[in-house]
Amino acid sequence: MKIENVVIKLPNLSKEYVFLQVSDIHVSYGNSDEPEEHLSMIQEQNRQWSPAGFLPEETMDMLKEQILQSDVSVDAVLMAGDCMNFYSPSNFDLFLEKYNSLPTEILYTPGNHEHWIISHDEAESSQVSWDKMSSLMQGCSDFWVKDYGEFLIVGIDNAEHEVSEHQVELLKQQMHRGLPIFLLVHIPFYSQPLMRDIEKRWGEPNTYFVFETDNMSDSSKEFCALVRDPQGSVVSVFAGHIHAAHTGEYASGKIQYVSAPLHDLYVRKIIIQPA
Repeated sequence: MKIENVVIKLPNLSKEYVFLQVSDIHVSYGNSDEPEEHLSMIQEQNRQWSPAGFLPEETMDMLKEQILQSDVSVDAVLMAGDCMNFYSPSNFDLFLEKYNSLPTEILYTPGNHEHWIISHDEAESSQVSWDKMSSLMQGCSDFWVKDYGEFLIVGIDNAEHEVSEHQVELLKQQMHRGLPIFLLVHIPFYSQPLMRDIEKRWGEPNTYFVFETDNMSDSSKEFCALVRDPQGSVVSVFAGHIHAAHTGEYASGKIQYVSAPLHDLYVRKIIIQPA
């Protein structure tokens, strides 16, 4: 696996913390009960998401071995969305098996592909499937908080290029606590350096890959302003979605870390140390 090491300094920490950031695994599986058209689609998706010669779910086994062989304890894995290529009962069950096998805590926020539901079972309604997905995300896919006492990791679903007024209010509540916040999202925030990396990866500076657009809702604009506020408590953003690694400022003094896909065997090791 390709491990990129990043050190983040925070004042007044009592100890060092270690996280592994991954995204865009795109696990794509169907059992023999799936309709033929689903199985054909899954085979094609696995060809697309297996450029390194491994099935996407096999890279989760490799991540497990990386954690077990690490010379330091890993506090959590940060999963920045598109970890399943779609939701279906059989695909979810396989992903859940791999998810539960990882020997550390997992902090997970959804991507646009988790919103794609494929099911021939009428009982698997959108609400049923999303309840299952939310069980992987601290019980709530829209907004969750992991409190480490000295800082917070906040997961927000921005995978459909919008956030709600409710999500904005919840972020404000956490910011009022005054603790440093690391934000885990799927879609990264716009910056010119990020657009250059998107252009290198995709051949054009496609705004589909960034969160901020001119026609976004008022709540999303307010959310972006809160995250970018130089006096605000959001320190860094962890994201995925663009299928390329990127590290750079999204606002003055605030760094965004975008992960390349785990199916490309990319993992970012984040070490948070006392300043």
